[in-house]
Amino acid sequence: MVQMPNRTEIQNRIQNLKSGAQDVVRNDFLTQLYSHTGRNIINYATAYACGTDPKPSHAISIATDDIQGFMSAINDLKGDNLDLILHSPG
Repeated sequence: MVQMPNRTEIQNRIQNLKSGAQDVVRNDFLTQLYSHTGRNIINYATAYACGTDPKPSHAISIATDDIQGFMSAINDLKGDNLDLILHSPG
């Protein structure tokens, strides 16, 4: 069984790395997940945790306009299974 770290452990790892650390850490965990499950992974993250506040509602919401992006993302997937990770405030 794979033990996922808690939020504090992830933040500490990001802070210990240089620029682009969030992408490095995210890709590492996605690679670990794929190695464990063998399933396709789509990680959909809204912009609510990035930049300055306040953010326009379209930047922190998943909306019907996103369907084209999802269709593009799933077009070339292999296999029948998918892990969909949503990173959104609601």
